[in-house]
Amino acid sequence: MVAADFPSTDLVNAQLVAKMNGMKLDVVSASIDELLQAIEQTIRILHVFNPIEIRNNVVLYLTMETAKHDGFKSIMTGDGADELFAGYRFFQRMSQPELQKDLERIWKIMHFPSLAISKALGISLQTPFLDVTVIEYAKSISPDLKVHEENGKKHGKWVLRKTFENMLPPSIAWRDKDAMQDGSGTNGLTHFFDSLIQDSSLF
Repeated sequence: MVAADFPSTDLVNAQLVAKMNGMKLDVVSASIDELLQAIEQTIRILHVFNPIEIRNNVVLYLTMETAKHDGFKSIMTGDGADELFAGYRFFQRMSQPELQKDLERIWKIMHFPSLAISKALGISLQTPFLDVTVIEYAKSISPDLKVHEENGKKHGKWVLRKTFENMLPPSIAWRDKDAMQDGSGTNGLTHFFDSLIQDSSLF
């Protein structure tokens, strides 16, 4: 899912991977009106009003809604990969002990709105990184296998990148971590909301 009116960093990479593997790629290009309608439904499902959470989770909602509309019964997400294998950029600034401590903190509180969205839409959700075996493996390995230097640069999710580096071009396997809102283009919604909603309308 990409926002039609804002730039997306994921689209070209998705097209490249699909072409390499002979896969059909369906791109959901959502207009502002479609995003606003989806945002309303996302809020109803998740009962949250945090602009950052809404901006991110509307991507999940629109993707799952489109999949269901197209006749798919199940959808797969990468939930848990960043939390279990230290994918977020801020992890790269930590020492190994700090990284391990922060990961353990996150493991206790991590939750994924995709489950509530899929349940509300009536579509089955598959989350391979949250399989018990994968979780136990991720927790058992050294933090050095999660944040590690490759070609003079630190990368999160190092062990995952290393696993798939022979199946993907380096530009994808070793690309910098992008936030969901940058990948989908919904980052622009933050400024759009600011211009659409005046402070006075909140009271």
